[in-house]
Amino acid sequence: MLVIILRLCEMVMISMKHALSVSLMDILFPAIVADLIFFFALTGFLSLLIVPLATKFSTAAQWTYYSLLVLGGMIHFGLIQYFSVILVPLGADFFGYTLDDIRFTVKSSTGISIKTFLPYIILITIIIFHRVLSKRMQFGTTLSGVFTGCSLVILFLSPILVPTVKDFSSDLEYNLSVNKSHYFATKAAQFFTKPSISTSDISEEYPLVKDFHYQDVLGPFMQPSSSTPNIVV
Repeated sequence: MLVIILRLCEMVMISMKHALSVSLMDILFPAIVADLIFFFALTGFLSLLIVPLATKFSTAAQWTYYSLLVLGGMIHFGLIQYFSVILVPLGADFFGYTLDDIRFTVKSSTGISIKTFLPYIILITIIIFHRVLSKRMQFGTTLSGVFTGCSLVILFLSPILVPTVKDFSSDLEYNLSVNKSHYFATKAAQFFTKPSISTSDISEEYPLVKDFHYQDVLGPFMQPSSSTPNIVV
């Protein structure tokens, strides 16, 4: 339920700020699929942390679970608020920002009002409702084990299950469909695990210059000519 509410909040925020060339209903199905993959992957990840803790400290495991749930929900709301402004999901470029940069972006783009904090109030309300409901609805050991096992499988298979930009007709459709937390987590992991650049490869004159290998998507449509063009775009 929380996954669906988060996606609906995202779509409402986007539709209020932008007139899109893509119908949100057209990307609803791949968006829900992306959200479900993230939900099961996150559940599998949390089970690796919570289940061992719950075997000895059940109360501490519950508080840890709900604390992580609140933290994750707040981060996700922040990511969809960022996306609703520029329509580009936040990735590893976050680590190039300072707190002043983020504060300036929020103030200049959306402002700070009661609407800014409303999603977080809704999130906390949903989690409290989830906690109350979980006490009244108890699942059997077999069902819980099957659910946890499926979540772990999806966690390890998520890199190949999540659609890529090549699966969509445009970057905008991909950006709208992708789960913003999953995208951020993936890019952050790549940022911290990719090999660092050797200092011997850095130019003192142009320290940020490095080679980028892009796919040649326009070359096949061009015909080489011996004469210079009249117009260059």
